[in-house]
Amino acid sequence: AEVRAEDVRGYKLLEPVRQYARERLEESGEADAFRHRHAEFFLELAEEVAPELTAANQRAWAERLEADHDNLRAALSWSLEREPEMALRLAAKLARFWEMQARFVEGSEWLEAALRQSGRAELTIDVATRAKLLSEAGTFAFHRADFDRAVELHGEALKLYRQLGDDSGVAFALMCLGVQHFEKGDYERAAPYLEEALALSRRIGDKRNTASTLHNLAEVERQRGNYERAKALGMESIALAREMEDKRQLAAVVGWVGLLAVWSGDEHDLAERFLKEGLSLNRKIGNWAYIAYCLEGFAGLAGAREQGMRAARLWGAAEALRTNIGAPLPPEPRSYYDRSMAAARVLLGEIAWETVFADGMAMSAQEAAEYASSEEVVPAPESPPTGEETVAPLTTDPLTAREREVAAMVAQGLSNRQIARELFLSERTIEAHVSKILRKLDLTSRTEIAAWATEQRLIVPEPA
Repeated sequence: AEVRAEDVRGYKLLEPVRQYARERLEESGEADAFRHRHAEFFLELAEEVAPELTAANQRAWAERLEADHDNLRAALSWSLEREPEMALRLAAKLARFWEMQARFVEGSEWLEAALRQSGRAELTIDVATRAKLLSEAGTFAFHRADFDRAVELHGEALKLYRQLGDDSGVAFALMCLGVQHFEKGDYERAAPYLEEALALSRRIGDKRNTASTLHNLAEVERQRGNYERAKALGMESIALAREMEDKRQLAAVVGWVGLLAVWSGDEHDLAERFLKEGLSLNRKIGNWAYIAYCLEGFAGLAGAREQGMRAARLWGAAEALRTNIGAPLPPEPRSYYDRSMAAARVLLGEIAWETVFADGMAMSAQEAAEYASSEEVVPAPESPPTGEETVAPLTTDPLTAREREVAAMVAQGLSNRQIARELFLSERTIEAHVSKILRKLDLTSRTEIAAWATEQRLIVPEPA
């Protein structure tokens, strides 16, 4: 009787037995026929599972593929050499699985290998399959922060989707091109792609692409400083994801709105609630890339609450997770996070920061997620450890390092809102700092703070 894969699940062949069976297979002269049947079986499995990876039970189907991942790798490896057309179909079907499992490096390597095969002159490949491969390879280039390559691949995919008259494919490619451009910092170029993608997605009733495009357009609006519009677009995406029961999209956009609330500075309760929901959903579906974003959101929130040790530990944990999954931060968020981390460093001093950051780097992803979602609350700002205070000004004063920093920025003519944005704190926190400065120094106005800060050389006066 034929023994199928599911009959032996959970058992592993001893290596000597495996080697013996391989040798006998090679001697039989039927190795290629057997491997063809093997690849064919797992292509059928991938084609069966692929549509389910966007359904409500997507996690269970991803685990089904995970159980046979070594078989899928073997089928891909053999078919790339012997039956490339089969390999191209298999790679395209497995792309979402690799993305869900945060296998960005491996997935990118398989997809790029398939693309190289698809370009062979003697190989006949249908346009739809090549468009799908280009699109998926572009998505993985994005995850690996290779935005120039992503633009190239999605641009080629867009041409093919237009040629095919595939409006859904066109909308997706337009959205991806918009994303690549804003990740490169060109928000004005990104916006028209996303607006066109949104209009087309709405017209054809593609709710999934509509929800994703709303999310990405919200990010562009955030970059433009339009926080209210960004929040409105994000909330619309959340509503659509809930309606579709698309846990993956919901997990992404809920966490993003939580991040937006951190960035806006005055919605800490909303930020915490949405980040917790995003973290919980992403843990359930195993989306490690978005877990990293949630950890970074919690780190920023801790910094805004002046919880220096918590911020340092979470930044370290997020950095370690990104390194492990091969998904580095794009340049724009990296610039933002570097400034947020710099603001939090003031709370601890360099040596303490490095020590606690290293503790975070040593945490497992699961430990970091548990820590981030814990109910740790520090009601008052943490004092830097003895010996770790930042260098004092030329004249002794009663202010903390943070208060001196705020005083210097007051002297530069910045408003409380501007200082809050610059230091990644809430406006209420800055108001409290200004009040403490006035009380400690027995002053009565911001003008007097500015004069005092200049005397203390907290700022360098502009030359006359």
